[in-house]
Amino acid sequence: MAAIQELLREHGPAGPAFWRFGREDRQNLGDAIGNPRRDAALARRAENGRRRQAQEAAEREAQRPVRGNCGQKFTDDRWKAGIAVDWGCRDSHPHLLREWPTPGLVLPGLRSWARSVRDDLASEGIWTGPLSIGCQVGPGPGDGDPDALAERWYRLAQARDTFETTVGF
Repeated sequence: MAAIQELLREHGPAGPAFWRFGREDRQNLGDAIGNPRRDAALARRAENGRRRQAQEAAEREAQRPVRGNCGQKFTDDRWKAGIAVDWGCRDSHPHLLREWPTPGLVLPGLRSWARSVRDDLASEGIWTGPLSIGCQVGPGPGDGDPDALAERWYRLAQARDTFETTVGF
């Protein structure tokens, strides 16, 4: 190891004034001398950290929910959206209904079925019509209040002029 006098005067022992043979750049005194025990301890700490992260990732994957209709595991975004959070409103999972692809596949089939039921029962003077709800149902202000939904459906049934109405979409 060598010390370069000009750099030592300029930076002191804490600066890059030392050159250890076999290394390309100048170093401070502590790095130039080296500490094999510290280096080994830092390497062990880094390896333990990598192992711990791998174990946590494996445990997390084992807990990842699976979609019931197709068996695929949730993506990180879907899993995060499915965790109950206090959003300051009644809907604890606001992303599920908007992003989940199933309603888009199921609703047309339900509408078709409801139309055929309506057509079959119309000759008997019975009116039917779906009320599609796209929000969480629960007491309080807003479209999801059960009393508001009942009132809306009652008006729809009284008027008998609309096949379907939607709430919360």
